[in-house]
Amino acid sequence: MDPILIIKLGALGDVLRTTGFLKGLSQKHRAPIYWISMPNALPVLSRIPLITRSLTLEEWPSIAETRFSVV
Repeated sequence: MDPILIIKLGALGDVLRTTGFLKGLSQKHRAPIYWISMPNALPVLSRIPLITRSLTLEEWPSIAETRFSVV
């Protein structure tokens, strides 16, 4: 299955609240999860094992050719 892309550029608290649905999303889709966020959120996101890769909007070109099943 193609990976899932989450884009959450809000404040760190907003990003953390959004992580609450990761378990259900992962169980339903059984696909890698990529997350684009602000640089200050990456240290937190990188510690969440359900997230395959976390990156900033500036790093988007490195995955721009990736086909995502859900965005």
